[in-house]
Amino acid sequence: MHYRSNVLRILARYGAKILNKQHLNGVKSAWSDVCSGVPQGSVIGPLLFVLFINDMPSGTTNFVSLFADDTKLFGKSTLPSGSNTIQDDLQLLQEWSEKWDLQFNKEKCQTLYLGKSNNKNIYKMSSQRETVSLQETVAEKDLGIIIDNELTFKKHISQTSKSNNGHDSKNFHIS
Repeated sequence: MHYRSNVLRILARYGAKILNKQHLNGVKSAWSDVCSGVPQGSVIGPLLFVLFINDMPSGTTNFVSLFADDTKLFGKSTLPSGSNTIQDDLQLLQEWSEKWDLQFNKEKCQTLYLGKSNNKNIYKMSSQRETVSLQETVAEKDLGIIIDNELTFKKHISQTSKSNNGHDSKNFHIS
């Protein structure tokens, strides 16, 4: 029991007073309080971030994938009911983000439609201040792999072969 109280005391002190200062083009801002989030570059920061977001997918109908600060929602929408569950899950995630003051960057939120029978519903993220329609993308990079809407991996292969210092990837032999 003594161990648990020490851990709680350390965590309470860790987030008690965090200050931030901005540097831009040689100009420094004044120090200001940081009232939410996890400090970057800290050892315990990633653990705290995972603890903070761990309950995010609770209550969703579709699968939610979390990796670091990247969130993906996967759903099947060949029928209108599928589109409705995806939209409902987006709303749940938005409400969660407002509750915990960890906002999604809506400009980075996109829809990747897979399959020929997909009804390509327009999905929205709505908050009290705004409603944003998510833009369609034909490819998305996920953990270094480019996934395209036809699952061909042509763009990934093309980009990977170009990034080999100008050498065609066929010239490399593994023995």
